[in-house]
Amino acid sequence: PPLRALPTRLLLPTAQVPPGEAGTPTLLGLRIAQLYELGQVDAAQQLATPKPQQPKDTIFLQLPVDAALLQNDLPRACELIGQGLREDGAAYWQKASVLCRYTSKDIAGGDLALSLWRDTGGDDPAFSALAAVLRGDTRVKLESLGSAVSPLHLAMLRASGRPAPKDMLDIASPAVLAALASYDKADADLRLAAAEAAARFGALAPEKLAGAYADLNIPEVQRASLINGKDKSPRAAAALYQAIKGAPDAKARADLVRRAFELAQARDLLFPTAAVLKPLLAEI
Repeated sequence: PPLRALPTRLLLPTAQVPPGEAGTPTLLGLRIAQLYELGQVDAAQQLATPKPQQPKDTIFLQLPVDAALLQNDLPRACELIGQGLREDGAAYWQKASVLCRYTSKDIAGGDLALSLWRDTGGDDPAFSALAAVLRGDTRVKLESLGSAVSPLHLAMLRASGRPAPKDMLDIASPAVLAALASYDKADADLRLAAAEAAARFGALAPEKLAGAYADLNIPEVQRASLINGKDKSPRAAAALYQAIKGAPDAKARADLVRRAFELAQARDLLFPTAAVLKPLLAEI
């Protein structure tokens, strides 16, 4: 965590920086883009506000849209997308407007936006499949989302009500992983794995990972084998967390904490686990 905090501290200061040359990305825009890449969406938004009068970098226009999509605030996102369409001719806005058109039942408008995006050379099979689902094509299967998952892909998946493909864990960015952890149509174990992955990157607060562990429904017949066995899944970590919270005395809690740390070390999740268990350790 201290090593991960260093780039964040480097990127966040609000000191004045040289404006740079015309036509080149601004240092401020590059810093904001890097914060977003790290999954620090709130910090990136903080640095991007207020927006420059004439932003040279697309990040100033697109970041608020992505943030709204990650927060599942579709009305706000579509309002910003409408503004973007009026201010900028980039293909990004035509692509994003497909979601807004189809979810508002404007099929003709969605078809037009999709056609305009494709005319600019747009090629994204996962996006096209999601657009077809939103248009009402029930034959489309969403078994994979290709090689990358953007906030727009996640928002379209949410709007479709389809379950999340399992490969999302391998291709989603930290910010998308954090949002995926709360997608109610995704498999419970997939949501928990997404929460752990986001916490590993520092994109999800420890208390939210603790909440994900606490909320997982674990059948009683499975609980004992998860706590005492050699299972190394996120479900085993959740079972141990729930057992630690419900431990009858300090000795029992300490023994369970030891097992939780051993499991975390084996799964390369020691630091997130330590942060999650810190409040419970204080009670011993």
